Amino acid sequence: MTIIMGAISGDETILTSDSLASEDYYQSEYGPKVFTLSGWVIGVSNSFTALQILQSSLALAEECPMPAAEHELEDISILSLGLLRPLITDVIGTEEIEILIGGGGKLWHIQADWAVFPLPYAAIGSGSSYALGSYYSQAGTTPAKDRLLEASKAAEFFCPSVKGPFHTVVAGK
Repeated sequence: MTIIMGAISGDETILTSDSLASEDYYQSEYGPKVFTLSGWVIGVSNSFTALQILQSSLALAEECPMPAAEHELEDISILSLGLLRPLITDVIGTEEIEILIGGGGKLWHIQADWAVFPLPYAAIGSGSSYALGSYYSQAGTTPAKDRLLEASKAAEFFCPSVKGPFHTVVAGK
């Protein structure tokens, strides 16, 4: 499983992820589960296939370009349901995934049923409860980027399916 955590800091949207790939008793270092695309930051949990599709799909980059993150999207569900869902489900079927996506100082959690929630900070994956608690407990003490890293380390300490190194991507100024 994983930890992917995101937060808004002014005009920036920051995502952090661990590097572990795990399935039952199998564990291997995988690499970042977060990336940038057209001014957006994106993190995917529960499916390396979905992550790889979003990272490398020419259809996403050329045939169905992402709107610029600076563009005001009042309804991110158009992006979720109109672009991301068909792209992923056409290839991998109905596998449940979760996505954090942000840009322009905004962050959304796209849940496994494709419901979309705007949030000031969020976490997905098996270590999410630990990370959220740690992030909340640090409120007002350090910058968001540092809090995300510390929260991810808390998830690593308490959750055996979370392991660094941790990777951070930032969209915005």
